[in-house]
Amino acid sequence: MEAVEPDQLVGRLRELRGSARIAVAGGDGTMQMADAVLRGSPTVLVPIPAGHLNHFARRVGLETNQLAAAAATAGRARDAPVGLVESGGEHVFLNTAVIGAYPAVIRLRERMRPYMGIWPAATVAGLWVWARWPRFDLVIRTADRELSRRTAMVWIGTGPGSFPAPHSAPLPAPGEGLEIVILPSARRRHALRLFRSLAARRRGQGPETVGLEVVRARSIEIDAHHHVPLTLDAEPHFLAPPVRITLEDGAIRVVSAPVAAAV
Repeated sequence: MEAVEPDQLVGRLRELRGSARIAVAGGDGTMQMADAVLRGSPTVLVPIPAGHLNHFARRVGLETNQLAAAAATAGRARDAPVGLVESGGEHVFLNTAVIGAYPAVIRLRERMRPYMGIWPAATVAGLWVWARWPRFDLVIRTADRELSRRTAMVWIGTGPGSFPAPHSAPLPAPGEGLEIVILPSARRRHALRLFRSLAARRRGQGPETVGLEVVRARSIEIDAHHHVPLTLDAEPHFLAPPVRITLEDGAIRVVSAPVAAAV
């Protein structure tokens, strides 16, 4: 085991790129950094859940350190996709890219987090942004359509069934593409549809059943008259339009829980 400071992680992973397997402990932001470095290499990533939500580790069945330790030696390696974002440069994400108000929630949460902890800070930040309710005029283009929407949120998930809980969605099979969920109205009260979608998920129903607009595509382009605020696996960014987002199949190698351990 090797402790690496966050600002040295990328450099250390570059040195280890090409190794058979690398175990990395952290949350989704850390896994995103690791996959950006290991993308396209034969190195197999073993994600050790050590963050707050650990969506990616949970998607491959590694919900505990014990399961991750077992997977490090006995887990099955498989190809996994990454979301590729192009806007003057390249960025990657593993689970979600969310455009709109959510980046403001994350930025405010991180400012308050040292004083009250992550979950109280997230609650206060969410209420503050909901009260202000920023809206964005976006043009969303796919291979076969162009949508003009004034909205507070566009969710882009890697694969079908990722909304609103990516940790419980399987990694997408090759060709399944992106899941794009749009809050269809800019009105504040329609944010309740996001919470209703959680209940619909438990009933085995999709976001369409609560009035959310769903588009599935291999790639999309987001255009606007302003910089596009978005989070990539809950890491906030401001990117210049147009922003092109594609799901790149087989970009990384990752292990999943051994069959015996997962049962």
